[in-house]
Amino acid sequence: MTSSNLLQDDQPPVPFFVLRGHHATIQCLCFHEDTLFSGDAHGFVIRWSLTTCRPLAIWRAHKDALLTVACYKNRIVTHGRDNKLLIWEILNDDQMSTRLPLSTTEARLLKPGQVDPCTRAKPFLQASLDVNALNFCQMSITPSIPRGSSASSSSSHAPGIMIAVPGLLGSEYIDVFEMPSTHRLITRIAPTSPFPSSQTAPTPVSTPGLKKGAGTVMCLDLQYPYLAAGYESGLVVLYLLNVSRVDPKAQRQDGQWGEVHRWQIHHDAVLGCQLCVQEDGVTLFSSGIDALIARYHVPASILDSSMQALGDTHTQDPQSDKITEIYDDSETQGIRVAVRDTKHAGQQSLCLRNDGLFLATAGWDGRGRVYAIPKSTESLRTVQQVAVLKWHREGAVQSVAFAEKGEETGLLALGGKDGKISLWQLF
Repeated sequence: MTSSNLLQDDQPPVPFFVLRGHHATIQCLCFHEDTLFSGDAHGFVIRWSLTTCRPLAIWRAHKDALLTVACYKNRIVTHGRDNKLLIWEILNDDQMSTRLPLSTTEARLLKPGQVDPCTRAKPFLQASLDVNALNFCQMSITPSIPRGSSASSSSSHAPGIMIAVPGLLGSEYIDVFEMPSTHRLITRIAPTSPFPSSQTAPTPVSTPGLKKGAGTVMCLDLQYPYLAAGYESGLVVLYLLNVSRVDPKAQRQDGQWGEVHRWQIHHDAVLGCQLCVQEDGVTLFSSGIDALIARYHVPASILDSSMQALGDTHTQDPQSDKITEIYDDSETQGIRVAVRDTKHAGQQSLCLRNDGLFLATAGWDGRGRVYAIPKSTESLRTVQQVAVLKWHREGAVQSVAFAEKGEETGLLALGGKDGKISLWQLF
């Protein structure tokens, strides 16, 4: 796959290829090895070859719009508006259909909730879970259950995965499950009340208490033991999780969680959050309706003390909620926050490249944007815009994804309301 250097050319960047096959809005994208998975608003999933840029497999995973598609080893996790979370296993592409949804008149008229008129083979369905999809929040997965956890699945040849989704008891809560066992590890994760009065924002912003409502959870990023969440009120929270003592045989949600820190930078709903775990701490990025992109860095010293505080809670009453208030005003001096007003509202679907050098966003204005990240976490510099990706002409760009690793690390995909996927090469 050959392409020009997007960030070094003087000419406006253009995609080197456009994938056409969906007849509905591209809701989610995920690179996996030498393939790209895309999901649309009619529930279709297409697996594309990055070598030939042609579909390898097409099936209708959900009866309603997809919210998320994620990959781990030989598994595909799809999350739909039909309140279902499904885990598929890739077996043999030769048995899968490659007939595009555009290839029949019936598919052109297909509406959410209707049955696919084309008979298509599907991958092996390994597990199914009923979840809350009323708030459009995408689920987030972490690659594997931590080593030594008794929550690891012994019934499958592949390691288990942890999945964070909006809670069943309320849209402000977060639940964490182990899959494919479907065991719920932690339940009712939410901002604790009352909110701390001090903030690390450059300018003071009033923070509502939980009684006033943190609002619906809008976005999640799970990288165990850390969980980042953005809320409808503009609140961003970093949680710390501990599932090392969970006993799946007891069928209890014994996992522990604590709140490391919270920020009220955004003036409206948070649309995206992304974690970057490093040796010197955790960096968190967030974007919202208000055109702000914020970068928060929590040093390792605070995380270590938080982990120790969370580990001391195992003596609690097992019938009580496993909640730990880790927040301590005296320990937040090392937390750094940098905010950039991009002047472009509605940047969503944050995606961080695996080397931590670039952050990409999908915009309501139909453009993707790429930001360079300061190399030093000690710096209070904000992210710097280095590229505007303008190609999609119909409505918003809904999703963005970076290739995982290897030679295609610089590959970026944008999915739009027009049902097309543009491929860009950063270098």
